[in-house]
Amino acid sequence: ISLPFKIGEKENLHMLDFAMTMGKYFIGDEGVNKIVAAQPSGSFGDIVQYYLAGNPIKDTVVCCGGNVFGGKGSDIMEFFTKTINNPNKHVALVGVGRTPEEVANRFGVLEAEGEMGDEALKLKGFSEKPPIEKAEAIAIDGKNIANTGLFYLSKEAMTNLMEEIKNGENNIKKNDTELYDFANAVKYVHSKLGDWFGIEPLEGADVKVIDKWEDVGEPKALYSFADEVKNGQFLQNFPKAMAEKI
Repeated sequence: ISLPFKIGEKENLHMLDFAMTMGKYFIGDEGVNKIVAAQPSGSFGDIVQYYLAGNPIKDTVVCCGGNVFGGKGSDIMEFFTKTINNPNKHVALVGVGRTPEEVANRFGVLEAEGEMGDEALKLKGFSEKPPIEKAEAIAIDGKNIANTGLFYLSKEAMTNLMEEIKNGENNIKKNDTELYDFANAVKYVHSKLGDWFGIEPLEGADVKVIDKWEDVGEPKALYSFADEVKNGQFLQNFPKAMAEKI
């Protein structure tokens, strides 16, 4: 599902969002183009195939399925807009503050530099479902930054990545059936910022931390989310008429 957003006056300043996510555009079926893959190729597969088909490579924002965000969508849009307009930024991610107990052995964690109240933190690296001891060690102000699966890769970074893939060098493969994995893509691009752009990974990648997010991809989380919606949370994710009914 591709949702194009114009975020500036210039024609070449925009964001292309491939999303399978719960939101007003998806539920209301407004401004949505649906793409059905001929065969599975991984979480990043549709984007790679889209660019391999000859479509112009652009600044790209990806949102994993099942993501539901609280707060104002405009805050996240503003974060990505600033990042896209900064030529020295090539990676950006949105994370949510959670306690070490909540993330341990369950969520991927973004290791960052800064304070939780900062407008943006600098990305140091990734920790995949860390044990509680590791989660506590990398916490900031007592909180970890759980990876929500909403991220940005610059046009330049995407171009370099696609050139490697076109030349038969696939560094984002998860396994033989998932040739293009979004998590591997972000980690790989982050690791290549120095080689590709002469930028320290810490300086070329930013993280925005939000307070409210749910991954409704599992039954327990979906049940919890439904209960929160019933109590008035996340209503901004729905079309107005539906929100009023809720």
